[in-house]
This record gives sequence, structure tokens and C-alpha cells, in this order.
Amino acid sequence: MKTRALVVAFSLLMLGGAAPPSFQFPDTDVARHAAAYLTAFNTGREDAVRASIEAHVSKAALAQRSIDERVATYRELRDQHGKLTPTRVVDSADDHLQILVDTSQGETLDITFMAEPDAPHLLRGLQIRIGGPGGDATAPVTAATPMNEGDAIRTWSARLDSLTRADAFSGAALLARGDSVLFQSAYGEASREAHTPNRTDTKFNIGSINKMFTKIAVAQLAAQGKIDVDATIDRYLPKYPKEVASKVTVRQLLQHRGGVGDIFGDPYDKADKSKLRRVSDWIPLFQDKPLAFEPGTKQQYSNGGYVLLGAIVEKASGEDYYDYIRKHIYQPAGMKNTDHYAKSDRVANMANGYTLGGPHAAPKASAELTNNDSTRPMRGSPAGGGYSTLADLLAFTRALRDQKLVKADGLGRGFEELVPAPDGRMGLGIGGGAPGLNASVEIAGDYTIVVLANLAVDLLYGVLDPRISHK
Repeated sequence: MKTRALVVAFSLLMLGGAAPPSFQFPDTDVARHAAAYLTAFNTGREDAVRASIEAHVSKAALAQRSIDERVATYRELRDQHGKLTPTRVVDSADDHLQILVDTSQGETLDITFMAEPDAPHLLRGLQIRIGGPGGDATAPVTAATPMNEGDAIRTWSARLDSLTRADAFSGAALLARGDSVLFQSAYGEASREAHTPNRTDTKFNIGSINKMFTKIAVAQLAAQGKIDVDATIDRYLPKYPKEVASKVTVRQLLQHRGGVGDIFGDPYDKADKSKLRRVSDWIPLFQDKPLAFEPGTKQQYSNGGYVLLGAIVEKASGEDYYDYIRKHIYQPAGMKNTDHYAKSDRVANMANGYTLGGPHAAPKASAELTNNDSTRPMRGSPAGGGYSTLADLLAFTRALRDQKLVKADGLGRGFEELVPAPDGRMGLGIGGGAPGLNASVEIAGDYTIVVLANLAVDLLYGVLDPRISHK
């Protein structure tokens, strides 16, 4: 299950200005509309903004909020923040674009341009997310107060302490600059039944962060000539339904543009989860589903696509997927406490996950939280469900910076996030979330932020202070 962990947005706000200097809009309709709006915004001329709104905002959206109202919003934002300079894409799909921007005031804002689901994907509205969802641009946005590094860390620590006392956060957090750990701490309980506290070395479920490891495995094998990312997947999975496998390429799976179905839903709910142990066990959950769209025409998050990538890794390498990841990613990176542990394994110092169960549940008393054990498979998949620690994920980011896992030469389009830019800087944000867990890893310039949690995803929304930046 996908989530844009709130901690990612907060972390970059705390470290404002650390994003990579280069920026390129994705090749999508919504990105073109967003680029046009920002260009008009930065002219400082209301007539240019009005013309941009007329050209790039849908009629349905204008019927709800007039052009005059939207121009008034522009005026407030422009007066408050000055020019907006995009620095990084956080998330991109056909119906939205989430980016980070630097302002003339030295702030960093997290902006989502929301678009209609159908082409030409005209804009519906704008959200400014400073530390959490909501914050629609119709409301004035409070400017971030720049803080030095020490003050920012103390504020973050105090906020996490307060949230833990309110039972709104449980997990562990780390901030590093280069090889120096500036802050790390643990909060709440790994087991509420046994009242075992979380520790900074506790193993947490990292959800979809495992997709990054799968992507790296594909990149490694592509660099060796064992995978052609532009080949259709029937080359590697001849037993997968031909009507799908002959249309979808490896690259489309990597980019969530293959239209492949999800592993979750009714088949998963009804499945004997004790039998979900190997990559091949997951494929029957979605292999008979028709493609959601013609491959390459849209982008839609697909766990099933990454399960298929795991199967392709097995075919191309001749190794079991889990063995391959251990040998070629975890071991070279020095990740000694990271694995797809099975439920039947006796693993010390592992956090249980707790959830309220509903997709949009509001925070309630801890007594109403339930253990997520019944929703977990025997073993996670190439799409997610492995476990890791703060230290291991920091080691992973160091391995990426040092190009121990993949080299810049020969990777090709679509793998740029895995290696440093020519100036040596990196910008990477990955997250994972599901009932009972939330995890994020952020590389922003010289900084690395890791936050792992064993509470329901929605309990984390809105919990981190939005008024922190770094100067």
C-alpha cells in the first residue's frame, strides 16, 4: 500500500535549501499546467496569472472557485512568499504533481497540483502541504521560521516527545549530516501487549521502501546485460498471461505505467496468508486481472508490477529473489538487520504494528489500537513488507552515495535517483505505509533523515511541526 509519509515533507522543510540544484518537470500534462502556472506566478503580474488560470484550470473547478477568488489567493501567496523555484519532484501521476519549491524568503514549500483524471488533465486546485496534508491554497500559509540546525533538532525532538505522550507517534527517528548522526531517538512501544519499548535498533516494517531494493536489483542486472528494461516481460516470464506479458515492458513496471493489477484487495483478503512465502505465491493474486489501461498511457501505482519485477530478478539472476537482495544489496551496504523476515521466524527486537483499521481514522485512545498481525502475510514481497532499522537504512543511503550498489555509468533513463548528480549531491525520498506501519527515508543534499513508525498510517498525518526550516 502506498503512502506519502508526512515525515518526508517535514524533514525537507527542516532542512530547507538542501534539495538538489537541478530540476526538470516530468513529461505529463499536469506538469505542463503546473509549469505554466509557476511561470505566470513568478512574473508578479496578475494579468499573467489570470490568463494562466483561464488556460490551465478546468471549467468545473472554476465553477466552484472563480478566477477572481483564485487571483486573490495568488496575491496572498505572492506577497507572503515571493517567487517560487521548484527543486524536486516528490510524486507524479496523471492526476497530480507534488513538488518542493524554494521561496524568495528562504522557505521550502511542499505543493501539490491536483488535476482532472482525464486528458488533458486540467488543474482542479492547489494544495500547500507544510508538514501534512490539507493546507489548501485557499487559506493563507504561515511562513516557515528559519532555524539553525541545533534549534531545529531541539524543536523536532520536543514535538516527537509531545506526540508520544499523546499516543500519536510510536517509532524511531534519525537525522545525519554526512557520516555524522546528529540525532536519533526511539518512542513508544514495540509491543503494547508486553509493554516492550521501541529502541533505536528496533526492526520496523518498512512497507514499500522494499520497492527501492527491487529497483536497484533490476538496475544491477540491467548493467550486466541480463535484463533489457525495454523488453516486454514475456521474455522473462513466459508463463505469465500472454495478453499482458507481450504488451508490458520492464521499464513500464518500474515506472508504474504497466497497468498491472494490485496484490491487495478481495483475493488477498481471502487468501491463506500463511502460504504467501515466495515471490511466485503472490502472482496468482493478480495475474488474471485485466490491464487497468493500455501500457504506457497512464501512471497508476502497482504493487503487482513490483512483484513481477521480483520474479524477473529471479529469472535473470538464477537466484531466489530474497537471497539475491541479501547478497547484492544488504551485504554490500552493511545492512545486518534488514530482511524479509517470515512471521514464523523467531526474530528479536522487532516491532509489532498497530492500527485503527480504517483508511481515514482519526487518532483515538491507544486501547482501541489493534495488532496488525492478522493482515500480514507469511513473508513480504518485492513490493514491500520487509524489516529494517535506522542504522541499516542510513547505511543504505551511504552505499548509494558511494555508488557501492549501482554505478552512474550505463544505467540509462529512469534510474537517475539511484546515483549522485555530477556535483556529488543526491536527492531521494522513499516511503512505505500500510495498516500499522509508516516509514520514510530522505536524502537531501548532505542530510539523511530516517523515520520508522509502528502505528496506523493516518495517525501520523499532521503530527510534525510545519514551521521548521534550516538556514
